[in-house]
Amino acid sequence: MTPTDFKKQIKNKRLPALIFFTGTEDFLTEQFSNLLENSIDENFRAWDFVRADVNDTGIKEVLADVSTLSFNASRRIVIVENPLFLTAKNSLEKSEENLLLKYLNNPEGENSLIINAVNFSLDKRKKRLKA
Repeated sequence: MTPTDFKKQIKNKRLPALIFFTGTEDFLTEQFSNLLENSIDENFRAWDFVRADVNDTGIKEVLADVSTLSFNASRRIVIVENPLFLTAKNSLEKSEENLLLKYLNNPEGENSLIINAVNFSLDKRKKRLKA
């Protein structure tokens, strides 16, 4: 998807349930994150826009966040920062991997999970990355 297409989807509030940021352009990722945050009503941002660092939060909590219904009946957006579980450096427990694969194969339709893997060296052998 091109940046222009993504901006149109944000504007029309028709985001896919799963979005994966890759590449080397940090400024584009930050620009899109700001657009996404500003697309949510200011009164509901604290609840419906979540930035989760998996080093601090853990994948189970991230999946719980993205599975929780939005407070204002609109889309809830969860951005995963530092997805080391997609690199060769870090692994998940078997139960966490199973939960992640289950979600990736059948993402929540109402909410959006965005995995920000910009500037990460991804391990293309991992099942979770292939999913």
